[in-house]
Amino acid sequence: MALFFEQAPAPICVLAGPDFVYELINPAYQQLFPNRLLLGLPLLEALPELVGQALPLQLRDVYTTGLSFEECEIRLPLTRLPGGVSEDGYFNFIYQARYSSAGLIDGILVIGSEVTEQVLIRQRANALQAEMLVAAQQLAAQRESFYQVFEQTPALICILSGPEYRMDYHNPAFGQLYAGRELLGRTVAETQPEAVAQGFVALLDQIYNTGETYQAAEVLGMVQSPAGGPLQERYFDFTYQPFQRNGQTIGISVFAFEVTEQVLARKEAEQSQTQLNISALDLGVANVELVAINQELLAANGEVRTVNRELDDTNHQLARTNAELDTFVYTASHDLRAPISNIEGLLSAVGDALPADHPITAAVEPLLAMMQSAVTRFQRTLGHLTDIAHLEQNMAQPPEAVDMTAVIADVQLDLAPLVKAAGAQLTVNVSDCPTHSFSPKNLRSIIYNLLSNAIKYRDPARVLSVLIQCQSVGTNTMLSVTDNGLGLSSEQIPQLFGLFRRLHDHVEGSGVGLYMIKKIVENAGGTIQVQSEAGIGSTFTVLLPQ
Repeated sequence: MALFFEQAPAPICVLAGPDFVYELINPAYQQLFPNRLLLGLPLLEALPELVGQALPLQLRDVYTTGLSFEECEIRLPLTRLPGGVSEDGYFNFIYQARYSSAGLIDGILVIGSEVTEQVLIRQRANALQAEMLVAAQQLAAQRESFYQVFEQTPALICILSGPEYRMDYHNPAFGQLYAGRELLGRTVAETQPEAVAQGFVALLDQIYNTGETYQAAEVLGMVQSPAGGPLQERYFDFTYQPFQRNGQTIGISVFAFEVTEQVLARKEAEQSQTQLNISALDLGVANVELVAINQELLAANGEVRTVNRELDDTNHQLARTNAELDTFVYTASHDLRAPISNIEGLLSAVGDALPADHPITAAVEPLLAMMQSAVTRFQRTLGHLTDIAHLEQNMAQPPEAVDMTAVIADVQLDLAPLVKAAGAQLTVNVSDCPTHSFSPKNLRSIIYNLLSNAIKYRDPARVLSVLIQCQSVGTNTMLSVTDNGLGLSSEQIPQLFGLFRRLHDHVEGSGVGLYMIKKIVENAGGTIQVQSEAGIGSTFTVLLPQ
């Protein structure tokens, strides 16, 4: 934590007692006042230019009430060097009360970032482009008291270790953003798949490899709501800071603030202010501004075109890479079949060669059975890999008009022995289902997997009841399969669609079926969701565009 505190890019200090004596400062904070003595001095003695300013009063309120205080772009007249000239600076601040072991306020943690340059640029640009860089970083404590500060702050803080970005720590504010997910000890790619899709893991790779700090303001991030709900638009100011040991990067710390409300409010205010400005200005002034805006838009469009070209190149490269990977998986699984078949033949030959009623035969036969079982599992895994390699090709099949009722009836015929053996009560209500334009093979795979899963994961304590329904919902077709089987806990649901993930081990399965269904549905522009409760049952709902 001490290394983390020293390398934090944001200015951080701890003010102790009611006189706000500088107890700790990091290098970034001292850099604001080169060669000025701060440690051990009360705030107003060290910085007398703050006398009469609002800042000491705000600190007093936090010290008295214990309520955190956050302020953006506050103007402060500061003397940077001893005996120098006072100059205005603009800062973002968070004041957080620090508590003693007895639960009493004994100081204040100050996290700040200087935004003077951004404010001056925005002022010169007549508020055309507002930028707010709030680098929210907190003190990493040498003792438990500093750890408690991280726990109490509203800033989003986490520490990622190693090149796989495994989460070693996150504070409650960060955990609340991803409520319902198990984060600690797992990688970002495992716990935040939406971050991978939006390029944040690639950004972490860049920072880890270069060792350079990255700051950004008002970045749009899509966050998956709990229980597989829709993605939500959120805005964040954040800093990615690599921390090092012996000159080598060993992890990345993340400081972030959610600024969604501020961004939306500012955008609304900017729209209103723009309308007022246009009304107040005469036509000539308005034309001048429009010309300037057009020039900036032309420049921005040029940059966007450049970025789009780069994205196209990247997408083409990714497509080639994916094709090569599919070819490799298919070729590897195909080429391994012959050696495995040879091994299976050799095992059979060994078994035939063993003499009957011989002591060595009784000892070897169990080993041969275990080896045959391993070969069978290997062959089954190769088959799953081949299915996955063909998944994208199957998705590309041209759609055609499909009668949902006929497809469900066909699947029922295939599963009739299983339905009878399970003693299941199957109810089909698809009379309101329209003819759907879809790949027949892919639609059959969706229905087959959902219905066979309902049978496999039935509750032995009661008669299995399965309800299949289909209907139009706006411009979509909604297919649902409801059962009264074993069900899933809220902790299991986020893992349900992972590749080779099996949540019940008492029945046979590969953990591939639901993964493939999700890929098929999402590739068609649809969604699949599950509502489940352990001991009650599950409902899988597939929504497909018509």
